[in-house]
Order: sequence, then C-alpha cells, then structure tokens
Amino acid sequence: MAIGADGWRMSQVAGCVERAGVDRLSTSEARRVIDHQIETISRDWTDVCDLAGLAEVDRTGFWHRQFLNPYALIGY
Repeated sequence: MAIGADGWRMSQVAGCVERAGVDRLSTSEARRVIDHQIETISRDWTDVCDLAGLAEVDRTGFWHRQFLNPYALIGY
C-alpha cells in the first residue's frame, strides 16, 4: 500500500508516523494509535491464539514475523 504523495511503500510504522498528515493525524495521534496496537497485540497474543486453536508451531511462526516483526519497528 502506498502511503503519502511520495508513494512510500516500506512496511515500517516510522514511515506511517512521518506521513500521518495524509490521514489528518498529528504525529502524536499517530504514535498513540500505533502504541495502542502494539500494546494490544502484545497483551492479547496468547488469548487470541488460544481462541483460534493455533498450535505452538504456528504461534512461533507468526510471532515477530507476521505480528510485530522487528523490521516494521525500525526507526520507531
């Protein structure tokens, strides 16, 4: 998904914060949204995996890969 007039496509939240104005958000508002998402995913990960019936191998495979991948947080 391209974000901003420059067509930025990196999968990093820092770029979303830099381009928050595209969505009429201030930098602090964008950071609050992102911080809330990170907190919620971290807090509820185990419960959601339990509800979905995910095996440990799947949980491990998703965690810090598809969910909260360190690359996505570079520069944030």
